[in-house]
Amino acid sequence: GRFIWGIGPGGLPSDVEVFGNWDIDRNKKMVEAFDQIMEIWWGEAPYNLKGEFYEVSTKQTLTPEIGQGIAPKPLQNPHPPVVITALTPHSHGITMASERGWQPISCQYVQSHWVATHLPKYLEGLANVGKREDPRGWRVAKCIFVADDENIAKRYAKTNRPYGFYFSNLMRKLGGKGRIGLFAAYPNQPENLITLEQSLDTQVIAGTVNSVTDQILALREEIGSFGTLVYTGIDWADKKLGTRSMELMADKVMPMVNSALASEDRELDAKLAV
Repeated sequence: GRFIWGIGPGGLPSDVEVFGNWDIDRNKKMVEAFDQIMEIWWGEAPYNLKGEFYEVSTKQTLTPEIGQGIAPKPLQNPHPPVVITALTPHSHGITMASERGWQPISCQYVQSHWVATHLPKYLEGLANVGKREDPRGWRVAKCIFVADDENIAKRYAKTNRPYGFYFSNLMRKLGGKGRIGLFAAYPNQPENLITLEQSLDTQVIAGTVNSVTDQILALREEIGSFGTLVYTGIDWADKKLGTRSMELMADKVMPMVNSALASEDRELDAKLAV
């Protein structure tokens, strides 16, 4: 298998509170943590690292003969692939991520018109460090459910099913701290019009194989080219339906999507080769 290292500044209000991060630059704290981990992995004990947010040392308890105080090195060189989630419109975090060689994932509960603002920021970061502006390093997550029957797919993705439970929790968690706009169907939508039903209708890709394929291609048209679609797992209230959805996604939907995009990928390869 493979290990992908997911990192983030902890944007959920509950995370912010528990770590005491209300009044600090959370992205700055995350970057410091990452840099110190790099120094631990590629440096030598006792490390003796001191930053604005963290201090790390094993000097007092270092016992090399038994391996105490020595962090193991990663098996992937130079380190495991780093993936970071992106929430906010016009996210500066995406630019920082692409500058550092990290791969951003646009979050599954952010409306697509906001996700569309992420691609220019990703390409901006690549340009800043002289890398090819290839959008295929960008990943996009979506809540997806595929079924053999359209009506079953729609019912399973409605309010009283697992997708509704998931979105209702997220909207409550984020809405209390001024982020309900992430769920807005269009910029400046009045908050009182942002509903769970609207989010399920506009943010969950659900249907038969052909319907889901069309919705994925339409999403790509709206937000721009990206390299990886991340299928977001939702609790299986119905295991049979959950399993079948993943089977249809892997065996039917993705081959159709990849076939539809093959010529576009060839054109992009030719453009980047110039």
